[in-house]
Amino acid sequence: MHTPIHTHNPGDVAPEKGAFAARTLSESLVLNRDVRLVLQGVDRNNCLFAEVKYSNGSNEPQDLAQQLVQQGLAKVCWGGVGDSTNIHVMLTPSM
Repeated sequence: MHTPIHTHNPGDVAPEKGAFAARTLSESLVLNRDVRLVLQGVDRNNCLFAEVKYSNGSNEPQDLAQQLVQQGLAKVCWGGVGDSTNIHVMLTPSM
């Protein structure tokens, strides 16, 4: 998942729209909790792609990317790792 730029360092690039909201939601869902990373692949720049699964107390693991999409903080894109049949979630700067 590509994340918008969000930084705390003075003089750095300003955060993209939606970066703070996406970070806040992600932290509220997975910070200080057990998470499971499901490796999906590696891109041409050797960046790893993985699903982030977490537990919210139910028996069914939750998908962080799905929560970001449902809140309007991310969008689904086709392609990227492997071939064009892969589906990836990109954070959207429209917030």
